[in-house]
Amino acid sequence: MKKRLVILCVVLVIGFSALHSAKILYQPYVLAGIEKGEFSEVTAKVERLLGENGFVVLGKYNALQDPNRLVICVSHELLNQVFDKLGGLTAFALVTRVGIYKNEKGEFEISYMNAEYWGNAFCRKEYTKVEKNYLELKKKMAETFKTLAVVKNEPYGSEDGGLTAKKLHKFHVGIFQPYFDDIYVLAKNTNYDKVLEKIEKNLAKKVGGVEKIFAYTPAGKKLTLYGVALFGENGELKYTPPVEKQEGKYKHITAMPFTFLVTENRVIMLHAKYSVPVSFPNAGMGTFMKIMRAPGRTHDYIEEIVTAD
Repeated sequence: MKKRLVILCVVLVIGFSALHSAKILYQPYVLAGIEKGEFSEVTAKVERLLGENGFVVLGKYNALQDPNRLVICVSHELLNQVFDKLGGLTAFALVTRVGIYKNEKGEFEISYMNAEYWGNAFCRKEYTKVEKNYLELKKKMAETFKTLAVVKNEPYGSEDGGLTAKKLHKFHVGIFQPYFDDIYVLAKNTNYDKVLEKIEKNLAKKVGGVEKIFAYTPAGKKLTLYGVALFGENGELKYTPPVEKQEGKYKHITAMPFTFLVTENRVIMLHAKYSVPVSFPNAGMGTFMKIMRAPGRTHDYIEEIVTAD
């Protein structure tokens, strides 16, 4: 009888733990807090705080060519360790982002990508192997912005409180739509050094209105992650406003820029029909039908950078 009681207790504990973990919800972004002052002063403070906490600023830009919003792209050793451990497509997780947005009140909303949300999305079933890194990154971000004028640490960006880890591991916007690993191949059978040379040349010329924001090559790796702004006729300004209508209380500042990856023998990017919906999970299929040509145009813009002579 005593043995049965012990077994029953263990089963109940395991069942409760599983039920509890299944209900944990993650949102894509975190509002770190509010800062006041001039834009240049706020930007300088944010960059200083990032540097003091181990983040390396790789590049920044005014997304949508909006002077009231700034995206700062950063690397961190914790993310390098994730890639060292898992490899493959987790290279897209090597760079994270911080946003600064001047709202209607003239205050600056400081936000960043939620480590747990994007860790689950990019690492999927292997997330548990690197969970410590993402929890440490989450702690590091909160620590970075603890001296803002108003500290919030408020997750946001997804209705109904967010998405479960299971949902993020298998995220796609609808039937027949791509998952994380349904990548778009921009070029194959390439030579790493030669294709890098071509990409840099075309980015310098801003072919198709595509502008370089950052290029990150982890130490000792033959791999480069690029972040680019799409300022062409059918780029950011064309597709973003419809999905931004579904944002909610705060702007999804760090949803951009687009990224693509140069490996030893090919150039790839996350399919835009995956990367945009996972960045704007409130926007349903109806919204994406309004911009149904945008993913193809996005691929075309970046493909031209990779292949144009």
